[in-house]
Amino acid sequence: MKTCTKCGEEKGLNEFHRCRGKKDGRHGHCKPCRCTATLAYAQTTRGRATRRTRREARRLTARGRATNLHRNTKCRAKKKGICFNLGKDWIEIRMLAGYCEITGVEFDFTAATGPFSPSIDRVESGGGYTEENCRVVCWVLNAAMNDWGLDPVLKLARALLEQQK
Repeated sequence: MKTCTKCGEEKGLNEFHRCRGKKDGRHGHCKPCRCTATLAYAQTTRGRATRRTRREARRLTARGRATNLHRNTKCRAKKKGICFNLGKDWIEIRMLAGYCEITGVEFDFTAATGPFSPSIDRVESGGGYTEENCRVVCWVLNAAMNDWGLDPVLKLARALLEQQK
């Protein structure tokens, strides 16, 4: 048994969160008191700013982007009623490589969206989101291949290179 330092009630140890820094290994405030305090802090200007800053910082990492891409793609597949079996780890491995699987252009993690942000491309647009049918490419390439596939994009790239000579 332990007494909460916030509400003063005596409760069982399982009513207190674990804390390695305390002698008894438990926080001084009980779980309901900590929950109330956490929610109150989250409503303050500083709490909202802290949450926003953490979310933005997470988005700038390969792991954070992989998590967002996984969630958004899964949601899109559900809306379209198509198969989805991509793992977060599968996406993260490709994000950590740091470049587009088709062009080799380096991904840009500094902005939320942009032409060189990572995007999941389905090789066969009619197929589902499976490891065999997907690859991680830069957004601008995925948008360009949207309706016509890779061949017209390659033709356009060759023509552009010829014009630059």
